[in-house]
Amino acid sequence: MDTLAVMAVYSWQLTLVVIAVYVPLLPVLRRVQKRQFEAYNRLTAFIMHDIKNLVAQLSLVAKNAAKHKRNPEFIDDAVATIENAVLKMNRLMAQLKSAEIMGDNKRVNLVEELRDVVAAK
Repeated sequence: MDTLAVMAVYSWQLTLVVIAVYVPLLPVLRRVQKRQFEAYNRLTAFIMHDIKNLVAQLSLVAKNAAKHKRNPEFIDDAVATIENAVLKMNRLMAQLKSAEIMGDNKRVNLVEELRDVVAAK
């Protein structure tokens, strides 16, 4: 058998092996992608909620600043609000850096996932 024929046979066998291994993994990969997307959505909702609240607080301070700029109690409250907002933003950034809010990061047992997919069919 010449080299080209041998390469063609091995290429065909490799293609069959890839198909035999990859195709059953598609449902598992879809489930993993779905979980990742759900985690991303939860993270985005968490971040947006915190940012929305901080913007609302700071907007209220900015809105009332011109009217109450000579009121020492307002100034004290405004400074406290700004300090609190900075504290919350720093905490949020620290959590994002450390990935504490990312949820469960665990290994996926593909064999078990495949069994679940096959059992579900």
